Amino acid sequence: MVRLILSRILSAISLLLVISILAFSIVHLMPGSIASIILDAGATPEAIAELEAEMGLDQPFFVQYFDWLKNALQGDLGRSLFFSAPVTKRCLRINEIGLS
Repeated sequence: MVRLILSRILSAISLLLVISILAFSIVHLMPGSIASIILDAGATPEAIAELEAEMGLDQPFFVQYFDWLKNALQGDLGRSLFFSAPVTKRCLRINEIGLS
């Protein structure tokens, strides 16, 4: 029984890791730069490069992924570009509304 539970836990962790890599990859396959979307079309290349450096988008893919994964495991899912608020707070707020 313990062996079955451990195998299920290991399978769940593996599945979550694969899903997170796929989701992270899909975001990076989108055309354009996140920094250029945030700054709008009239931004200078220098301003875009500066924002990319500030957000860590100038780092290699796996460095960005492991930084995100480390932060996610600590409860920091980043900032929402749409709401300009921490994603974790938004998720907690939505769960709070759903539970009431």
